[in-house]
Amino acid sequence: MTRDITCGGCTGSLTCGGGGVANVCGASCAVSCPHEYTCNGQGICVGGNPAQLNLDLRPVTVSGKVTLNGATPQLTYCYRDAATVTITETTLGTTDTTLIPCSTKDFSFSFQVMPGTYSVSVSQQRLSEWNLPQGTFVAIPELKVTGPTSNVEAALRPVTVSGKVTLNGTTPQQSASCDDDAATVTFTETTHGTTATTLIPCSAKDFSFSLQVVPGTYRVSVSKHRPDDTNLPSGTFVAIPKLKVTGPMSNVEAALRPVTVSGKVTLNGATPQQSASCDDVAAFVTFTETTHGKTDTTYIPCNAKDFSFSLQVMPGTYRVSVSEHRPDDTNLPSGTFVATPELKVTGPTSNVEAALRPVTVSGKVTLNGATPQQSASCDDVTASVSFTETTYGTTATTFIPCSAKDFSFSIQVMPGTYSVSVSKYQPDNSNLPFGSFTVAQRIAIP
Repeated sequence: MTRDITCGGCTGSLTCGGGGVANVCGASCAVSCPHEYTCNGQGICVGGNPAQLNLDLRPVTVSGKVTLNGATPQLTYCYRDAATVTITETTLGTTDTTLIPCSTKDFSFSFQVMPGTYSVSVSQQRLSEWNLPQGTFVAIPELKVTGPTSNVEAALRPVTVSGKVTLNGTTPQQSASCDDDAATVTFTETTHGTTATTLIPCSAKDFSFSLQVVPGTYRVSVSKHRPDDTNLPSGTFVAIPKLKVTGPMSNVEAALRPVTVSGKVTLNGATPQQSASCDDVAAFVTFTETTHGKTDTTYIPCNAKDFSFSLQVMPGTYRVSVSEHRPDDTNLPSGTFVATPELKVTGPTSNVEAALRPVTVSGKVTLNGATPQQSASCDDVTASVSFTETTYGTTATTFIPCSAKDFSFSIQVMPGTYSVSVSKYQPDNSNLPFGSFTVAQRIAIP
């Protein structure tokens, strides 16, 4: 175990004292270990015989009812199912879901889960109408299940939040073509990720909105409905990073103040090359906000021979990635690559260089130390090799054709640390095991 007196250096899932020893970074096992295995201070089951691994399931029943403002919800129309109840294990993120059918007038539910700590959320089914607001709502942030548990109350007490969307401090403008909905406003609960969404109809000329959510902290985002209906920028924009809702709220301003970011994609310091087949889109450029994970993507058309791009984003810190559109249209490497890990946008920004400097990685796939065997039916692709960047999650994949009898591969990736997996392409093409197998968990590509 790693000692850290101040516990300021615990990494990953380790926490100060998490393994039961004070002033030591560690973790506990969220689920009990299999027979003959014990949980070490890092939260890992160790010591058993993997050749005699007995996986013993001991689920327990959890049952209860959904209530709305302390009473049973009221149905006005219902087709098949009224609501969905989801229970999510807070450590592992595993979920179990049960439906409440229309015939269950008291909104009772029951399902089986393994012991653990869960959050419980409720959402209205699409083809039902009752007095629950639209969206998914966390009714119980933390429910500890140690054995059979009954009389659980998934209590919803929503409040109304209303306000207006503004663009650069003024009301957005609608065009004459706006005849349905002008924009969408989404509230995302920052702890559990549940969302509630409302539409702003074209009839709301002041871009006002109103929706119901349960108390919590929310990220508020706005997106336009159709490209030509308003002067809102295209994409989804976080208008309010953190809105604390403790009760009914009015006059909330979802303020959009987007700025333009422009630049060019380069490949090894030069402009990428297009082929004659490029007749639509050459590449995509994606800006990912590093705090909220929200993305905005623009495409580089084939007529932009200099690979220039321009898009609007809200001020913030972004990760910029580039991906080719079709394999034979440009000399860009196949896959999605982070060109700029951190770009701080505080206002209009030009001359941004999304610089790709990939390196070539080549080698061979072996099976138990030897070259895998192909079958006579192999006539296209025999396997694939994928490199997944461990920090950003971007992936590049190459295919091993049947003509490569030695199972050799070659791929271009950006420098970084990768996990590498190999997948069989078709069941009968080779003696590779079926599925995707990680052959290197963390390998550095300089």
